[in-house]
Amino acid sequence: MARENAKPGAFSIEEMVLTNFDRSERVDIEGMYLDVSLFEDVYAPCMTCAVTLIDSQGLLDQLPIVGDERLSIRFHTPGELTSFSNEYHIHKINNQVQAKMRSQAYTLHGASPPLTLSNTMQVSAAYGPKLGSTIATDVFSEHFSKLTTKRLLTVEPTRGLQRYIFPRVSPMIAMRMLASESESDSSPSSSYMFFENHRGYHFATLEYLSTKPTKDTFYLGMQNVNLDNQVDGINPSKIIRTIERNNSPDTIRALNTGYLGSTTFAIDLVSKKFDTITYSYQRDFNKVKQVGEADMPVLDSKSRLLDGSDESTSRFIATTGFRDSSQYINLREQQYPRSRQKFAAIEAAYLLQQAHTNRKTITIPGYSELAAGDVIDLVIPEQSETKNSKLEEAKFESGSYLVTSVCHNFNSSGEYINIVECTKGSFESKPRNVRE
Repeated sequence: MARENAKPGAFSIEEMVLTNFDRSERVDIEGMYLDVSLFEDVYAPCMTCAVTLIDSQGLLDQLPIVGDERLSIRFHTPGELTSFSNEYHIHKINNQVQAKMRSQAYTLHGASPPLTLSNTMQVSAAYGPKLGSTIATDVFSEHFSKLTTKRLLTVEPTRGLQRYIFPRVSPMIAMRMLASESESDSSPSSSYMFFENHRGYHFATLEYLSTKPTKDTFYLGMQNVNLDNQVDGINPSKIIRTIERNNSPDTIRALNTGYLGSTTFAIDLVSKKFDTITYSYQRDFNKVKQVGEADMPVLDSKSRLLDGSDESTSRFIATTGFRDSSQYINLREQQYPRSRQKFAAIEAAYLLQQAHTNRKTITIPGYSELAAGDVIDLVIPEQSETKNSKLEEAKFESGSYLVTSVCHNFNSSGEYINIVECTKGSFESKPRNVRE
């Protein structure tokens, strides 16, 4: 049965099993759950969960549940080719209350095993000279492969051979160190993220994720719309139930955080050189890859808010960006290209602020294949009375969005929804007809 023909929010549980701390006993808890929330986020290295149970079997004492269990969950949306599947390491139990005379309710909190178990391992080794993306692959295969069966699915290529020395840090910290210091071979901002969704792990920039093909299109409905470009006739599984505008553009915040402009002071301690780099929203907007067809900035060149905005926020970094001007270094370390770190830092600061500037949270019928890091299209109508019930797309809101987080939530009543947080690459994005 195709998803288009299935009831919106329908789902089928294939497995929901809790394994005790010494892995000697497995209990099927499908008939015990009250509410399940599964979280994935591009800003978080691992997935998490919160599962509320109504326990009349005395599992807390009989299994027992002590905070070191494994929870395996697998389910799918009817008509989808793949299932949502993940294993969680239970690390906390709270909200314990008496439900009935001989039953109690409580919530199990878990995270993917690498988040907790990586603290029991250390990366204490030197890598390189290699590409940062190659080192990330090596660290993942040498350490994460012992903690999870998931693969590193996305590795965006970095530029320049690098040497890294990890001083007795956990594998999780090592990957995040690489993400913070790597320079992309194709994305100007080098805003690398290391994160997990239910498909696997990813090491990529926000710009790289923004250029992915659109996963699906969702529509915000209006009543009494019955013409050609309408919500009537669109499959109910693609209708947005609720929408929340989390962060609309805030001029004061933009000035204080470097969104409209900032300055980076860079020093190279080896070549003893110093430089100042500025970012201007008006001048440099098109240098950074955007989600969708973002081809014009919010403010035009006549806006007084852009006057001197380069100086609104400043930062100081150490860089290797001047070393190719040293004859001594060029003779001995020719494999090191000119670093873009001083430019990437300032562009990444803008991009991360942009990601938090125009965010929306939507609720849609459950879609098990949707994941953090996907790109979706939203069709949002103008919030005004229209002639002849004709539906017009909102110029500033419709278009492509990058999914930054997804909560898969289902309950014992049989309702499955996705709570999706997404961000747009530009406030004034050119709208397009996504139905064509």
